[in-house]
Amino acid sequence: MEFTDQPSWFVVRCNPRCEERAVAGLLARKFHVHLPRGVKLIRRRHLRTKQAVSFPLLTSYAFVGLSTETPTFYDLRQVDGVHSVLGRAAQDPNDTRCRYLSVPASIIDEFKRLERAGKFSEVKPEVGKGPVIAGPRHFEPGDKVEILSGPLAGTTFVFDDYFGRNSARVMQELFGCLRPIVIGDVDCLAHAA
Repeated sequence: MEFTDQPSWFVVRCNPRCEERAVAGLLARKFHVHLPRGVKLIRRRHLRTKQAVSFPLLTSYAFVGLSTETPTFYDLRQVDGVHSVLGRAAQDPNDTRCRYLSVPASIIDEFKRLERAGKFSEVKPEVGKGPVIAGPRHFEPGDKVEILSGPLAGTTFVFDDYFGRNSARVMQELFGCLRPIVIGDVDCLAHAA
């Protein structure tokens, strides 16, 4: 299979409940990754409130894009949390052709479009109380973002997910691996140049 500058997308099966770990590892190794997510309200009995929680739409699966700039399938399979890459079974063990099935980029684009439109969100704005989740979502998981104000101003991170009402979780490489950091105000984030 020939790779171009546009990534060829493949489906990765993750270990049980390891989607976030697999995505963090894939991003650390410079893969293109998309984990479709939804938002639902969870009732926290001990807090007596409802809380918006992000969850993976396709349990144990994520999309990974490979291009000329990304590592190989071998590196992909070595990431912590990745179980396997979906594909066809080789009829002949000596068959050296690509045995993994690619997914059309239009499917990933459609997932992203539907997520931006809020189609996978069970959370609706409450009358008189404002939205449960911050307004329009400007960032996708994997986007490079920069902090505009505060002690980390000018620092570039990888956006991971929205967290609570007006917070975001970003990732930064520290000590050789990606570490999550929660930013308390989404308004201080902007796309990195």
